[in-house]
Amino acid sequence: GITYSSTSGTYGNFNDGFYANSSFGLKGGALSDFNNLVVGTITADYIKTAVLNAGFITADEVSANYATITSLNATNATINNLKTSNISCDRLVAGEVNGHSVDWRQITYISDIDCREENINGEDYLLIKGFMRQPEDNIACRSLIKYADTYQSYEEGYGFWVNMYRMIVRAGSIFRDKPEEYAAHIELLESTGSPYVPMYLEILDLEQVLFQKDFQKGVPLALEVAKKYKDKHSYLYSQFYYTLIIAGFFDDSVQDKGLIDEVIALADEALTHTPSKETLLYLAAAHAKRGDYKKAYELMASEPFFPKPILSTALYPYLHLKAIHHQYLDK
Repeated sequence: GITYSSTSGTYGNFNDGFYANSSFGLKGGALSDFNNLVVGTITADYIKTAVLNAGFITADEVSANYATITSLNATNATINNLKTSNISCDRLVAGEVNGHSVDWRQITYISDIDCREENINGEDYLLIKGFMRQPEDNIACRSLIKYADTYQSYEEGYGFWVNMYRMIVRAGSIFRDKPEEYAAHIELLESTGSPYVPMYLEILDLEQVLFQKDFQKGVPLALEVAKKYKDKHSYLYSQFYYTLIIAGFFDDSVQDKGLIDEVIALADEALTHTPSKETLLYLAAAHAKRGDYKKAYELMASEPFFPKPILSTALYPYLHLKAIHHQYLDK
């Protein structure tokens, strides 16, 4: 090995390549040994240098004012300023981005999906299911719409179709007041070539009529559209009833008994095709709207025998219902 202590003197002149005066030099066999042992591999407790160029570094700690790193694998890295074209990580926590404090719990990003229908599997569905919250022009959303029949086979009941309804219709309807965004939503839907595009376009038009409170036109149309698609999409009865609630049908201003009878028919179909505590209350509320409180009471007496889901408490104000549990439970 080589040991060198700082000195202003001159040390030695050895055979086969080592010489020294105010500095030392190597040549011959000594240079070859130095290249093999030192230049090829450096093991040191401490290195201080203005510039370090290395093909591979393993270190417990690296502190640098400026570093260009092709690949970084670290259990813990603290970087004051990071500029990168690609990050792949299990968990990313950032204290500040562009002046805004952030704490990213999870980032889900899909860059590519094998969109050939014959290659879609249950794992694909579990991955892209998280993209059903709102419609976006991305590969996941397009794949869900285009191959809906394939994806729905990986979920029991109407769960998949209800989530699609929420994404395409409920979330899509939010764009109604933004013409450009709504036009882009329709363009996205049509561009997928899905066989369900005509159905969703009809439903979007129906929802607009209901939210305009044109119930004389909207209620019969809801029954018509639901009947048209009920062989495969009988959950539409309950979805249309939900829209009626939030559109204000149960306001005191709606008193047309013939119209209420049609809503009773809609609720009865919802309970028949998707029986639950929720749709049972739909039918009870419709009878109560008609003034038949005895029928509503009889229906609710059977509530314990029906499965979940229950009615969302967010709908209580629309149905003029009051939650009284505090009066009896908070004692």
